[in-house]
Amino acid sequence: MATSVRIYWWTPIMMVLSLLSGVLFALGHHLFYNSLVDRPTSTNHYTIRGTQHPGQQVNIAIGTAFAFLVKAAFVLAVSTAYYQVFWKRAKHDSRVQKPPILARLDTTFSGTTNFVSLLNVPVWFRYPLLFFMACTVWLIPIASIITPATLSVDLRENIAESTTQQVAQIDFFNLNFLAGMPSPAAASRYSLLYVYNGPSQIVKRIAVGVAAQNSILPIAAPFPNSSWELEFNGPSIKCDPISSSESLNFQANIAQYIKSTPGYCKPPATYLAWFPRINTARNESFNEPYIQSTQGNASFPDPETIFNTEDADFSNVIRQDAIMYISIMPNMLSVRRSTLAFDSDPLACELDDDQQVSSENPLGSVGGNITMLQCRLYNSTYHTKFDYVNGAQTVSINLVRQGMDNTVSLINLVRGAGSGGSGSGKCATLNYEDGKYGKPCDFDKSLLSQLSYQATLQPFASLVTGNITMSPMTNVLSDSTDIRSTSLLDTRELDYLTDYALHASTSEMDPDLQKSLRGSNNSEVSGMTRLEQTTSNRSLQDAIEIMFQNFTVSLMSSSALQPDYSSAGAPPKTLVTQFTSQTVYVYAANKLWAAYGVAAVFTLGSVIIGILTILADGASYSNAFSTVLRVARAAELSIEVQESDLDGRDPLPTHLAKATVAISGGKDRGWTPITPEDSAGTKGPTAETTLLA
Repeated sequence: MATSVRIYWWTPIMMVLSLLSGVLFALGHHLFYNSLVDRPTSTNHYTIRGTQHPGQQVNIAIGTAFAFLVKAAFVLAVSTAYYQVFWKRAKHDSRVQKPPILARLDTTFSGTTNFVSLLNVPVWFRYPLLFFMACTVWLIPIASIITPATLSVDLRENIAESTTQQVAQIDFFNLNFLAGMPSPAAASRYSLLYVYNGPSQIVKRIAVGVAAQNSILPIAAPFPNSSWELEFNGPSIKCDPISSSESLNFQANIAQYIKSTPGYCKPPATYLAWFPRINTARNESFNEPYIQSTQGNASFPDPETIFNTEDADFSNVIRQDAIMYISIMPNMLSVRRSTLAFDSDPLACELDDDQQVSSENPLGSVGGNITMLQCRLYNSTYHTKFDYVNGAQTVSINLVRQGMDNTVSLINLVRGAGSGGSGSGKCATLNYEDGKYGKPCDFDKSLLSQLSYQATLQPFASLVTGNITMSPMTNVLSDSTDIRSTSLLDTRELDYLTDYALHASTSEMDPDLQKSLRGSNNSEVSGMTRLEQTTSNRSLQDAIEIMFQNFTVSLMSSSALQPDYSSAGAPPKTLVTQFTSQTVYVYAANKLWAAYGVAAVFTLGSVIIGILTILADGASYSNAFSTVLRVARAAELSIEVQESDLDGRDPLPTHLAKATVAISGGKDRGWTPITPEDSAGTKGPTAETTLLA
């Protein structure tokens, strides 16, 4: 009875599923590697059965596993398609009376499992389609070698990672800004008076350090390579030219000082910087640089007396705006001795006879090119950005001043807790209320920052205040200020006070040693020429403002001036971006998809060929032993199989290798099965039974 033949659809379905599985595994491989991009290799670890394994090792193993699964899926799809073509071609050759020899069938049947069989080139010329598919099976594993290597590591610099950290800040509500404030007198035992006594040594050292280095002092950073931004309120200085009327008033005061002693020439000052003076006894304030005595003499008293103003009975709190005046008069250096006679009268001593003296020019011929500034202390908002590269510090400052109403005044004393009264020594008291008793137990926290601002200004001002004069008889400068020891000298207003300018300004008739040897041909003499430098375009007022800003920020360098970070009122942590150099994962996605893409295309081509073969042949096959056994049951060899060849051992005998094999189809496909009766009575094994043995 004829049997109806139907296609076993599981075979083509398996080919398609294998192809799709390979593509999905390739996609999984890509997504896994892509998730590792730019991740540090040292940060992830995997725990497997209680044992930690380095993340890099495990990640590469996972990638290799993906590559293996892709290869296995693609090879399964191609090899399944391969055997569809093999069985169809073998049967086709038999039907057209061109049965292949056994050796040729051995070569083509093992094409996907034995690489050596591919070297039998003459055979594959007859079966180019099988050769293409066999090569595909052997070349697909190359993709599984390339793709795991698409994940590598690379050294990346400046990898940013942001965390909140405790960074250096300034606590202006801090008594460490101040030197000890004594209590010389008490208004009562309930409330004592404490007198301002200047800045602490810590603040003084920072001021000197900033002036010497002309930069912000090193501030500790949480990481060597990091950056953060910080906003805080702090003191700042703003300098502006004084009004013309006040300038003329100061010039007249200076001229009066020069002429104040008849018959004696007082050395004129080329540079003056001072704070207003207060006479508490007369309740007067003097803004002029020189104070005239009742006897008509003038003097330049301590320019910083404003910081040490005392009331006779300590009963009044004195508040005064923090204004510093600066006067620069380069022409005063023209007052030099013109002859060797010691009784020569300098020009400045003859202002009474100077034809250029007028109400608009009180200093006459020496009054030109005058710069006069006033610098005020403000409470400002600092916007700062800190950048550290390998420990090297860069700080940018953006200052926001909050108007004239935010100027800071100076005070001479405050009231604190006394030693008597009910609980007076236990409660916190700080205020500057006038009166006999003040306000016991009233704590004004703003006074702490005001005193700290005052203590910040004073050591900086000490570098600037004072005067610079030149003796008309000796041409020697006399300094009572440290400004020439700071970078403020490198400004266009003070350029004339540099060493080079002073050497060059000495007269040709009476030069100093440096100038006299300037043209010397003695190579061992290193003269003033090496001091010459380009004139600075920076203005003095900008330089003072910037230096004070640097000084304010540099206060962060001292832990004593920072907040107590362990207290309940500590400032919040700051967002810090850390930059590190790390080995990170690098993924070449284009190479992975190139390798998998080529493998997938060739696999797709093989699957299409296999499906078309199944549809054309109306049947599907596998390379299982049962398939070989069933086909061999009806196969015919052109020669007899000898009994010694029945064990199937290698190598294949030559006479069998050259024998042709006719492979037939099923009963309904144009062949007649051999029945037991047909083979009865044979004396030895036939070709048919031999193939089955």
